[in-house]
Amino acid sequence: MRFLKLLLLTCLLTTFVLVNSVPAAAFGRPHRLSQVNPFYGSVALTGFSFDVDLDSGEETLTMGGLKLTGGYTFNSPWSVEGSIAFAGDDSVSDGTIELDSDLNYYLGVFGRFDAPLDQAERWTFYARAGITHFSIDHEYTDVSTDLDWTDDHTGPAIGFGFQYHVNPVTALFLDYNWEGNVDVDSDDDDIDDDYDVSSINFGVLGRF
Repeated sequence: MRFLKLLLLTCLLTTFVLVNSVPAAAFGRPHRLSQVNPFYGSVALTGFSFDVDLDSGEETLTMGGLKLTGGYTFNSPWSVEGSIAFAGDDSVSDGTIELDSDLNYYLGVFGRFDAPLDQAERWTFYARAGITHFSIDHEYTDVSTDLDWTDDHTGPAIGFGFQYHVNPVTALFLDYNWEGNVDVDSDDDDIDDDYDVSSINFGVLGRF
C-alpha cells in the first residue's frame, strides 16, 4: 500500500509540474498533438464493482485501487492501449451471510476512438472496446458453509469517458468500463451463476 501511495503522489507532482511548465500560448487543439506526441500514459483511481444477492437483498462490492494505462495513437483519432490494475478487497454481510472478494490481477487491451467536443478540442469524448483478463478471489461464509474459490475471466469489454486537456500534453479524465460478465466457479446453490464487473476511473493522462 505504501508503494501505491508513493506512486500516486509522484503522478500528482508530475502533473503539477507539467501544468505549470507549458505557457498559455501553447493551448489550442491538443487533440491534434497526438500526431506529434503519439505515446501516452495515465494513472487513475479505480473502483471495480459488482452486485451480489443476499437474503437481505442486493448488495454491491467495490474494490478500490489504481489503474495504469499506456497507449499509442497510430492514426488520430484511433489508438491502441493496454491497462494493468491493482485493487484491494471489499466485503458485504447481512448478519448471517458474508462475502469477501479480492481482485488478484487485471489486464486489458483496447482499441480507442477519440472525438473532440469543442472547437479548441479541450474536451474530448472517447470510447474503447477490447479484451480483459482478471481474477477475483472470494470467501463466502454462512451458518453452515465456508467456501473459498477463484473466478478467472477472459472476454470482451467496452467503455466510454470524457477527457479535459489542462494543457496540450496533459489531461484529466473520467470514464466507465464494463469489464465483463464473470461465470462463478462455485457449485453452491445460494450463489449467483454469474455477475457483471464494471469500473469507474478518474485520473490524469500525459502525452510524450
